[in-house]
Amino acid sequence: MTETIVQSTRGSGKQPHSAAGPAALLTLACAASALAGWYLLHHGQLTPGRWLLLAAYISGSWLPLRAALESLREKGPDINLLMLMAAWGPTPWNAPRAALTP
Repeated sequence: MTETIVQSTRGSGKQPHSAAGPAALLTLACAASALAGWYLLHHGQLTPGRWLLLAAYISGSWLPLRAALESLREKGPDINLLMLMAAWGPTPWNAPRAALTP
């Protein structure tokens, strides 16, 4: 299968997509720090749990924030900005239960 990808991009000037791009790494960092932070919060370790949840918020918001800022410069607010506002509203340090429950 990888030979097919390499052959189809050979000579076309396109690079094959990497599975470990910035979006994938940020997604993994977000998931790992969110799970670890949630675990620590529910086992009485409030300070490290909140720091890990902050790391999850930042890594999960990095690419949408860049897209939202670019959109604001070009044409105005878009869905990325609205989703960031909804995600950052009930932050774990303001209302931990609201941030961790669906």
